[in-house]
Amino acid sequence: MTGDSIVLINELDDPKLAHTIDLDPDDEKSFGRFRRYGRDLPARIAEALDVRFVARIEGRDEGFTFVQENYYVAGNDHQLLGLPLLYPHSLCELYDFSLPDRDESGLPEPITREKRLVFFPDYSAANPYQTLLYGNILLAGPGDIDKALQLQQRENSDIATIFHLHWTAPIFEHAGNDSQMVRRLMNEFIEKVEAFIQAGGDLVWTIHNVITHESLHRELEEQFSARLAELATRVILHTTDSQEILARYFQLPAQKVTIAPHGNYIHSYPVDCSPLEARKSLQIPEDATVFLFFGQVRRYKGVRHLIRAFKTISQSNPNIWLIIVGRVLPDDFRREITALCTEAPRIITELEFIHDQDVQRYFLASDFAVLPFRQILNSGSALLSLSFARPVIAPRLGVLRSLLQGMEELTYDPEDREEALVKRMLAAAAFDKKQVRTFMEKAYELVLDMPWSASTQIINGLIKELFFKGDERVAPSGRPTYQSPAPSCRPPARVAIVVCHYGNLEDTMSCLRSLDADKSEPFHGYLVSNDDDLTAYQYVRRVAPHWTCIQSPGNIGFAAGCNLALRDIKDAGYDYIWLVNPDTIAPSNHLTRLVQNADALPESDIFGTTIVMDDDPDFVWYGGACISFEHGLQAKHLHYGESPGALPEGPYSVDYVTGASLFFRSHLLDDIGLLPERYFLYFEETDWCMQARAHGKNLVMLPELILRHKRRSVQKGVPTFHYLYYYTRNLLLMCRTWNPNKLDRCVQHHRKTLAASWLKKYEQLGPQDIERAKDFIELGFRDGLAGVQGYCDLNRFLDQMRLKRLLPDAS
Repeated sequence: MTGDSIVLINELDDPKLAHTIDLDPDDEKSFGRFRRYGRDLPARIAEALDVRFVARIEGRDEGFTFVQENYYVAGNDHQLLGLPLLYPHSLCELYDFSLPDRDESGLPEPITREKRLVFFPDYSAANPYQTLLYGNILLAGPGDIDKALQLQQRENSDIATIFHLHWTAPIFEHAGNDSQMVRRLMNEFIEKVEAFIQAGGDLVWTIHNVITHESLHRELEEQFSARLAELATRVILHTTDSQEILARYFQLPAQKVTIAPHGNYIHSYPVDCSPLEARKSLQIPEDATVFLFFGQVRRYKGVRHLIRAFKTISQSNPNIWLIIVGRVLPDDFRREITALCTEAPRIITELEFIHDQDVQRYFLASDFAVLPFRQILNSGSALLSLSFARPVIAPRLGVLRSLLQGMEELTYDPEDREEALVKRMLAAAAFDKKQVRTFMEKAYELVLDMPWSASTQIINGLIKELFFKGDERVAPSGRPTYQSPAPSCRPPARVAIVVCHYGNLEDTMSCLRSLDADKSEPFHGYLVSNDDDLTAYQYVRRVAPHWTCIQSPGNIGFAAGCNLALRDIKDAGYDYIWLVNPDTIAPSNHLTRLVQNADALPESDIFGTTIVMDDDPDFVWYGGACISFEHGLQAKHLHYGESPGALPEGPYSVDYVTGASLFFRSHLLDDIGLLPERYFLYFEETDWCMQARAHGKNLVMLPELILRHKRRSVQKGVPTFHYLYYYTRNLLLMCRTWNPNKLDRCVQHHRKTLAASWLKKYEQLGPQDIERAKDFIELGFRDGLAGVQGYCDLNRFLDQMRLKRLLPDAS
């Protein structure tokens, strides 16, 4: 599906946007195929913005579709990456482009422009590398040096732009053999980069190769690369091995170099068939030994050498097969490869670009990948092979030396490649099924700990470093955080509000708007962004400067995120602190009424309010809570599912207050301390409230005050995998603290009650995921009993589960 020209725009059904622009879902004159959940984007929007091209589906992972939205607007030709439409005027707030006058479009004037990262070239249509690298960094988008220079030089611009260069070949490759034109194109590019830097931009260069493969202008390319290295603010390498290789061409100061490990491709391609089914589709015997070459077929990759080696060993091994898959460049080499393969039996070729859905077939049908490169710095093909649990036969060159450590039986000295490749393939063909399976498991282990999040965090770190230098500070963990300067003059306030953002920026902005609407009770707001992406921090910092924005080092958990703000708030003289979830909506005067009630109840310390479902305001989600120790420990919301009118009148006591809306007297931070961070997600506020009760504090419910809650922990009617794991684990962690003698009973009761109800929901609404749901619940039991605390890499757990589908039958 990657590359489909389908336009998706987030939240077109936002009522504020609908009020501003006349939405008509039945309008058949829509520009192209604009749709979201079946709703078309009316032609009026397309005409108002003069949109010329929009989006493509980037990939699917565990049932979710990731979409990169690319809006190109006439008269201002650059890509805009999709964000939720937060306000009627959010298109021009979030993105830097001009709209028609207010009278013509009904849309407001554009306001302050955004900071951004422009990457070049854009290879994302054919290679998932850049999509995975930039992850959810919505500040990043493709473009050339002209776009970056235009953004940096724009009159009255406050844009700070990073130009992130990847491969250099597109800069001059169309010049072919014409060395004069190559030199001119290189010089023009360098001049533009110099102008870009002089205007205040920063060049970041990820070096994938110093000299283009099969270079026709080696000396010119070496000079060009050396100059780029001089100009770069930062050079990114994927391995430390690269530094040794690059030293042959130019010197790189250590302070310029950042090592950002190349991520794996474990979830980049679907796996919905078995190895046996894959072999049947290619008519390969089940007991055959199958070698695979996958990737662009070019001269430097040694494919001719591979074919010759296969012919040699196939004479004495009639049950071995070779698959060669990938587009051949240039065309005359294609004819050569086709002729070589035609002469040999049991060679399957697919010498074209392979669609994502079909990639699995070739890897699952194979036993070993063979990559007999003559030269290499980095290798996406090797990482892709390992991500499919296919061991790699290859020379010890470039990144392959470190990447394939522990697989010495399959690697060889590049100086001895003619004979060594034959020996390695013969040895591989002699392995039995059990040995092959062991090699596959080892291959997968090599890339399990290579998530893209590591590289994404480094890119985010560069953005933070270059965009927000004045905001940096150090968190208690020692990791850098960023905090916007407090407003120079703001009115005194008795209340500090903390909103811990993660993921859905539209929800967060809706929450902030509802809080800002209460003008009768002054407050100081603290927005903590627990996202790896900087979009929320930058956006709120700009459009809501009266809020203090804090960017955490990453997703450090609800309690740790809140504590970043609470440490600043603790000694600032506030009377009250209100922790409120970003997916809640506060009605008018809610804060005022909270303060009035708290003032009227001086013997009470912590206050909760009624919380109803946003899509069903007659359904109570929280009406107070109780703790039971009869079966170990059970935490239960009171009045769940009832109507708000059915709740008791007046304040009443509760055992704990949900963290979705936790209002308390500020001196409790001295009496009890900060929120416990060992839970990461769920139960931290429950534990904190239990500590408060142990200190003699009173917790009361204010039923007449009502918040709306969207509850993102449930998707499509079933709890998320993260919820299943963290709730199960943390229930046991809390039981270990407050009722350790009944831990076994807690496990038994949870398994029979709540866990059973979750699985029943999956059976009804998500039967395709029920086995994975069971796995996450069992992992929660295991880790809870073992006392595992804090963050758990559940993506790695998913990766381990995926291995089962990649391995052939063990029988």
